[in-house]
Amino acid sequence: MKDALEPFVPRNTIALINTCEQVANLLRLEKYIDLVIPHASNELVRSIQKQSVQILVLGHAEGICHVFIDKGANLDMTLLRDSICDYSSGFYSGSCLSVLLAFPPSPLANTLHMKYEDLLCCIEIIDDINDPIGHMNKFCSNHTDSIVTKNCNYLII
Repeated sequence: MKDALEPFVPRNTIALINTCEQVANLLRLEKYIDLVIPHASNELVRSIQKQSVQILVLGHAEGICHVFIDKGANLDMTLLRDSICDYSSGFYSGSCLSVLLAFPPSPLANTLHMKYEDLLCCIEIIDDINDPIGHMNKFCSNHTDSIVTKNCNYLII
């Protein structure tokens, strides 16, 4: 990230904070810092939001991300594997997979609102493109959700 931004801002404009003590110290620098973007667990993000009085915190405390695979999608893409397996406890990792295929009805999960933080995901078989849109609107955290399709008509939904 520092390399990418170097043409525009000094390298030390961005810092990686590793400990709770560093976070607390950072949040005392409201005279110098305008924005904090935590990439952390639910508990730490909520703590940062609570501690930060003067500094804007751009963060979310829930990361239930959905990947919808359309029946015409290119299944050789690495998107699905990487979104779930690359860093399974990350806030951006896929937790629910919706597949539009002609299969018999799938057994219902206890909940579709769950972050597994492991190499697990909920798989939902659906009949129609509106099912995953409604599901995402109801259960997702409204960030980093994906629809993998070749059908351009779905892009306007």
